[in-house]
Formats: sequence, C-alpha cells, structure tokens
Amino acid sequence: MLTMKFSDLVNIEQLRLLCESFTALTGAVTAILDLEGNVLVATGWQDICTQFHRVHPLTTKRCLESDTILAGQLSKGESYNVYQCKNGLVDVAVPIVIEGEHLANFFTGQFFFSTPDKEFFIRQAEEFGFEKDSYLAALGRAPIFNEDKVRAIVEFFTQLAHLIGAMGHARVCMEQANQELQDHHIHLEDLVSELRESEEKYRLLTEHAEEVIWILDPDTFHYVYVSPSVFKLRGYTPEEVIAETFDNSLLPEDAVLWRESIKKRLDAFEAGTESLDTFFTDELEQLCKDGSIVWTEVVTNWYLNKKSGKYEIRGVTRDIAKRKKTEAELKLAHDAEKTKSEQLLKSEKILRESEKHIRVLFNSGNDPIFVYEIDSISGAPFNHFIEVNDVACSRLGYSREELLLMRPEDIIAHECVVHPAPNFKIAYDRKGVYESTYRAHDGHPIPVEINAHVFDLYDKTLVFAMARDITERKKAEADLKHAHSEIALRNAELEQISITDRLTGLFNRRKLDDVLFHEMERVLRYGQDLSVILVDIDKFKSVNDLYGHLTGDIVLTAISGVLQHGVRKTDIPGRWGGEEFLIICPNSNLEGAMALAEHLRQMVEAYDFDIAGKKTCSFGIAQMTKDEPINSMIGRADLALYRAKESGRNRVEADYKSS
Repeated sequence: MLTMKFSDLVNIEQLRLLCESFTALTGAVTAILDLEGNVLVATGWQDICTQFHRVHPLTTKRCLESDTILAGQLSKGESYNVYQCKNGLVDVAVPIVIEGEHLANFFTGQFFFSTPDKEFFIRQAEEFGFEKDSYLAALGRAPIFNEDKVRAIVEFFTQLAHLIGAMGHARVCMEQANQELQDHHIHLEDLVSELRESEEKYRLLTEHAEEVIWILDPDTFHYVYVSPSVFKLRGYTPEEVIAETFDNSLLPEDAVLWRESIKKRLDAFEAGTESLDTFFTDELEQLCKDGSIVWTEVVTNWYLNKKSGKYEIRGVTRDIAKRKKTEAELKLAHDAEKTKSEQLLKSEKILRESEKHIRVLFNSGNDPIFVYEIDSISGAPFNHFIEVNDVACSRLGYSREELLLMRPEDIIAHECVVHPAPNFKIAYDRKGVYESTYRAHDGHPIPVEINAHVFDLYDKTLVFAMARDITERKKAEADLKHAHSEIALRNAELEQISITDRLTGLFNRRKLDDVLFHEMERVLRYGQDLSVILVDIDKFKSVNDLYGHLTGDIVLTAISGVLQHGVRKTDIPGRWGGEEFLIICPNSNLEGAMALAEHLRQMVEAYDFDIAGKKTCSFGIAQMTKDEPINSMIGRADLALYRAKESGRNRVEADYKSS
C-alpha cells in the first residue's frame, strides 16, 4: 500500500498546465482534489457558478449537497459518476487510483448534455433574486457536451494522472534501493576499519563473513592471513592461498600491475605522501581452482603494524559476478536500445517515402511494431491498427488479420495503464518511452517498454510504436532487491554475534568496553553519575572439580539469567571473563549501585542450582570520579571485590573513594 500522498507522486504544476490547456481547448472545467479535500488543480470554472450559484447561500447549499452525493458514489466503488446538480448543471467525478489505492478525485462539469431549459433558469433567477439578463448571459456561456465526449475526456485525464503517479512511485522505490546500496557500502568500509582495532574481533567476524578477508605482506607478496570464505569464492583452502604469492590468484597482466601499484604505495607511505586512512577499491578477475575466473571487488587499506614496524595490506574481497553480469546485460540492452532508436529515426524518413518500405522495416526487426493513427492535438488513437509486423503477431499469438481488427487498448492488460494514456504527451513531444504490459492471445502477460515516435504521412498523424520485451530485466530487478535484503539480514546477524557471549547470551567483553567508553563520554559531557559492579561466583572452581565443566556452564548460564532479570532497565550486564560478570549502572551513584548489588546477592543466594545446590556471589562496586580513566574505576571495583572475598564471600563491598 502507498504511504505517500497523491501530490508527492505527481508533478502538480505540470498537471495544472495540462488542465489549463485542456480547458482552453474544450471549454470544460477541471478540478483535482485529494481525499482530505485539498484542491490541487482548478481551471475554467463557469460564471454561472462562480458569480451566482456559489454566491447565494441557498444555491451554495445545493452545490455542497451535490458534491456530497458525488463523493458518496465514489466511496461505494463506482468507477465514475455523472450527476445533474440541484442548480441544473451536469457534474462528473472520477476516482484517481494508483497501485490499487484511491488517492484523489477528478472533477469536471458545469456543462449540459443538451440545450438547457431556459424557463427553469428564469424561474430560478426570480426565486433567488439573480439579475435575470446577467444570469441568462452566464447560462449561455456554459458549454454543451455529448456524453461520449465527456466520458472519453474523463478517462483520458484519469489514466494520465495514473501514469504520472506510477512513474513517481517507481522513482521513489529506485531512490530507496540506491540508498540501501549506499548504506551497505558504508557498512563494509566500517567493517574494514574495525578489523584494524582488534585481532580477536577480526577473527570472529571473518569466520562468519561471506566476503574473503585477508592480510598481505607487501615486502614478500605472500598472504599472512586468508579467511575460510576463500574456499567458497575460488575453491582454494586458506592454507593453499597462503603457501603461494598473490600473483597466482590473478591474471598475469593484473598481477604485474598490482605489484607495481603496491611498490608505489609502499614508497608513498614511507615518504609520508599518502595517508593510511585511504581506502582503495579495485575490480579484478581472480583465478579459481577449477580453472574458471570470477569477477571480484577488492577493498584494501594499508596498516602499520606497531609490533613489527612493517606495513601490512588488509583487504576484503567480494564476489561481484552477478553484478558484472547485470552490468553487461544492461550495457547490451542500452546498446540495443540505442541501435533501435537510430533505426527508428531512419524509419521515419522511410515511412514518409513509401508504405512499402514500412513493411520491409517491420519484418526485419526483433521486436513487435505497431502503427496507428492519432488525433494530432489530444493524441487519442483512431479506430484500429493500421499496420503490425510479423513479430507482433507471433509474440501475441494473433494472426495479422485479427490484430488489424483490434484497437491499441485491446492488447493492454486490464490491470495496467491503458494504452491511450500517454498519447497526449507523445503527440505534443512527437516521441515518448513508457512501460506497459501486453496480454497475449493465450492470456499470459508480457511486460514491455514502448518506444513511440510520431510522424506525419500525407494528411494523417501516425504513431510508430516499438514494444521491447523486458521480462528478463524485470526479473533481474527483483533478484537484485532480494539480494539486498539477504545482505542486510546477514550483516545484522554478524553484528549480534560479534557483541554477544556465546554461553550466557549476555554482552561480551568487547561490547562492555564499547558501552563503558560511551558512558564515560556521557559523564564527561553532562556530569552524570556512573557506577560499575564486578560480580564473582564464590568457589566456582569446586563446581567444575566436583560436577564437571558442563554443570559449571549450567551454573554460569543460570547466574547470568538471575543477573539479567534482577537489574534495572537502564543497567547493562555482561560477562567480563571466566566466572566474573560486570554490571554497568548509568546515572547511578555508589549508594544506588550498592542497593542493586545487595538485591542481586540475595537473589543468587535464594536460587536453587539443582545438582550444584546453593551458590553465592561476591560483589565489588566503584563509582567514577571526575576525570578518572575507565581502567582506574574497574581496578577500584576489583579491589572492593577482593575485600568481599577476603571478608568471607557472599558480600557486597564498595570503594568509598568515589562517593
């Protein structure tokens, strides 16, 4: 379902100019209102309404009652409604539906289907005190239309608004898809940056990543590390790749270029002319173990190893074979489209010279081609097809004789935009490209891109329409959207794994470090309190010795659950290491943290650990002082925990220097 307003999906200004041109040509009024009653477009209202009926309070009331009746008919699902208002004129309303959703209403009216009853309007002038001569003069300026013309006009504008809205909605979807792709690229760059910060985090991520993560020694051109996913990409194990230089993974010409590039960058880094914060992105063909070649995107970043004093190249290699295939297909499609456009320009000259040349052109192409006559102003098609080619017959499953008895709208799928809808713009611009869906004789749909050109032949205005089958392109677009969703889901899973302790399900040490860093920044910026609680399971080694490590893991998990359920919503518990836990208490002073620790101590003491029986925990607490480093606060909490252990365990001790 669409979440945007009609005015967000269409160009209101273009629609207003179109309606003004329509009013100038036909004399009919137009109005477009959204479902909130906002008037988006209004043109050409008749004097009999604006100067008389919409001025007098009683006739104004009649106008509003008529509007209510029209809107009520549309809300019941009517495709359109024609109504004679209580003041004697005819009004028409049609719902504007985009992607199956009713978003606005199109109104026209203030006209007659036949010569108006003059006596009726004379009596109306006398009843409401209108100046009779001026009133009758305004009546004479109101147009008279036949019902077929009104229905055709309303249908034309409705379908035009539908097409503009659908194109706007498609543009919004494409912008969202591009934003998702950009967000994913940014995420990958952040991932590479994080790999430089922690070897432990690096290896955890590489074990689960789809991309190949590696480290290369630029002096020896040997890989120092390659993640296991290289097997899925190229069929080699990490050990096989590390045993060879990087040249064996590339085509010979690419290997030479990469060696030269690495040497130049190494010289630049050592000379200080290049920044280590720079990321390099290349697209390379890599050799697989089975002899095949796979296209890859390689993102690299140089890093100075402080321990060894040597530079390392850290990189991420991603399989882009599908993307390359799609790019190649799009290029072929673009080249084909360009070629066909050039053929179309040549065909215009041929069509002016001879209808015989048209027949030759029709039967030499690979796409269905249709020729039909249109009105030179409105763009509305006249009668049946004038000519079709053999491809059109074979693709749609009709004989040539059958197609020549059909109108352009007869081959359009009912759920799609009706064929005449873009014809006004095509007639004005003399060309146009739009998408639609044909319905073959056997009922199956054929999505097409229609490239239409207008040309004049003798005294007729004709449309030359070439319909290209875009079934494969639509499928590729759907596949690309699905791939984006899969990547986003996988990245979310990896992020959760990287911050969670596998046994207890609590935050791990890495995540607790991040939280402590951010909470310290909050303390420094806003002056808020921050306390930490270190928790250690008393005599935990005896559990492992007496009952085994499996029972020990059960006790760890159970105590994790007690802590998680016992803390406040703002507290952050996590596993600090071994049988130790850390609870971060934002906005909490020492007294508040002590109360929480005592509450948790009692919960653990009351808990029954089944085979292991009753267990207890000791608690050490510290509150951050002004300008104190995190390690100092943790160290004070650790000393308090030590005092609790020395004082008989199952106790809460605090470092009162922080209070």
